[in-house]
Amino acid sequence: MNVFPTYENYFEQFKIFVEIISPGGTLIYFDGDTEVRKVAAFCGENIKKIPYKTHGYFQNKAGFFAATHNRVVALKIFGEHNMQNLAAAREACLLLDKRG
Repeated sequence: MNVFPTYENYFEQFKIFVEIISPGGTLIYFDGDTEVRKVAAFCGENIKKIPYKTHGYFQNKAGFFAATHNRVVALKIFGEHNMQNLAAAREACLLLDKRG
């Protein structure tokens, strides 16, 4: 929000973004943020919405790790926001894989 003069202007920019998604398009959005969910609600019925949450992770003296139910991967990135970005990228890749 630090580049927008007001909250309303900030929110309006994202509302404009979702309104210009082409019919049949997809919005991948972070479901862990109330404001983002509000923006996603502006999508038309002909837009597929894919919510995501923060990817599982943990940090210890050895480093920062992504974690799933059956695997742990050491990462060179860190922080919750990066784990959210990782989850969004995963959803985008899964969507592209389905499209062939």
